[in-house]
Amino acid sequence: MTLGLLAVSGCNVWSTFHGSQRSAPPGHPPQVDTPPAVSPADPINKVPVDAEGSCGAAPADSFAFDMRPLSNTEYDLTIKDLLSTTATASAAFPPDATGIGFDTGAAHTITTTLAQSYLDASQSLAAAFVDSSKVACADQAFATSCSGSAVTAFAELAFRRPLLAGEAARLSALPQQFTIAGMADKDAYTAALATVLLAPQFLYRSKVNGDAGIPHSDQYALASKLSYALWSTMPDATLLAQAKAGRLSDQEVLAGEIDRMVSSPKARGFLRNFTAQWLGIKGLAQAPAAGHLDAGIAADFSEETLDFVSDFLDQNRNIRDLLDARFTYANARLTKHYGLPTIAGDELVRTTVQSDQRGGLLTQGSFLLSTSNPDLTSPVKRGKWVLDRILCTPPPPPPAGVQTVLAPTTGAALPMRQRLATHRAATACAGCHKMMDPIGLAFENYDYIGQWRDKDDYGPIDASGTTMAGAHFNNAAGIAAVLKSDPAFPRCVASKLATYALGRVPTQREQCLIKKIATRTSDQQYGMRNLLVDLTRALLVN
Repeated sequence: MTLGLLAVSGCNVWSTFHGSQRSAPPGHPPQVDTPPAVSPADPINKVPVDAEGSCGAAPADSFAFDMRPLSNTEYDLTIKDLLSTTATASAAFPPDATGIGFDTGAAHTITTTLAQSYLDASQSLAAAFVDSSKVACADQAFATSCSGSAVTAFAELAFRRPLLAGEAARLSALPQQFTIAGMADKDAYTAALATVLLAPQFLYRSKVNGDAGIPHSDQYALASKLSYALWSTMPDATLLAQAKAGRLSDQEVLAGEIDRMVSSPKARGFLRNFTAQWLGIKGLAQAPAAGHLDAGIAADFSEETLDFVSDFLDQNRNIRDLLDARFTYANARLTKHYGLPTIAGDELVRTTVQSDQRGGLLTQGSFLLSTSNPDLTSPVKRGKWVLDRILCTPPPPPPAGVQTVLAPTTGAALPMRQRLATHRAATACAGCHKMMDPIGLAFENYDYIGQWRDKDDYGPIDASGTTMAGAHFNNAAGIAAVLKSDPAFPRCVASKLATYALGRVPTQREQCLIKKIATRTSDQQYGMRNLLVDLTRALLVN
């Protein structure tokens, strides 16, 4: 199938399209016509975030969005749910832009390369789907008398809403039009499904106008927004059934659905994708110092952190404990690398840590490796990473023309602490380095591949320091305690989650709501699931 052959169908897939909801084709979850019972909301989330209205009134339509493209991750997860496949077609796509730090803010320009990538993916995915067992119309040899209605049923799932009348008419006619163009029935059915996968209604998330003829169109848009925010994929049958029945405008139903979604295994996938981008641990095997590691350990570092953060969602743990939790996830390689009690096997399992040498995000190999130079630690990188990703207070870039590489020492080599003092002595550098260096030096007990050391080539390591705010600490555990007590930390995590879910930088009003939500983390019973529920209800729903 070529772009030219698609054109002969007479179906303008780039127009806005409505029709009645049909049952899903065999091989798909059925549409649920009767809305399920409502799950009770967690009592800790009962009080509205902004009960007094101090953050101002919500916009008239706070969940409207204009043609937001699926990110590569969202594309793959949507295809997985739509086609019941494990294929990851986006590996051949151009990488997503991450101007806001997350791929959910991707702003695709439809270049020839991207259009060809979408076309190639739609063809191969549709062909594999049609060749799979229990696909619609297979028992009728893909006769056009069957495939027309099967294509519209497939499109309703792919578009995440009922079809417009014009959409239904054009899409149902596709198989017959392809056969008229000379295709065999099976190939015509495949081409029609591929056309659906090329439609902007599938590739983009957009809201149909309320006067377009779809009952509860706003609720379908909200269902899609919630599912992509919390699952990075299309709404499931349960959520679509609530939208179809118009029940998402009922605050009790909505709260129950959000609780259900946050508690679903799908939310774990969203959190892993968010965590990898928030902490910058994608592609860890290409980190400058990764060449010093045995094969597999860099991947173990990433999985350790992803499983660790996911545990906070699974067990609804308070996010403040991310910095000093007394457990991690490890296997035989990691326990040997870290000097922990040995665990057999390659699978990472939850492991209690007893020593102050390990515990929390900032003693894990993912952070320590990603912030090292090829064969040397970098307190500057580590301090900057903490300021940026943990406190959301990144230092400004160095002034133009300033030497950022430590000058070679003359005479006797100097310890890292003394070498960094040369930066702080320079007027143009002092302001930022006084913020970054003390924090970064707190991790000098960890070498460039994350292994513990009491001394380096210059003698015993001094990891003590004082923050700009005057808080003193003696080591990594000490700086973790300082950061944990800083209200900027939970506010930063909440802001990062909000940015990821919204796909854009939060507005001033939204930042006000985020700050209110972050203060709730002072209650130790307020866990990560509670945080996600509050963020979702405050930012994604009117």
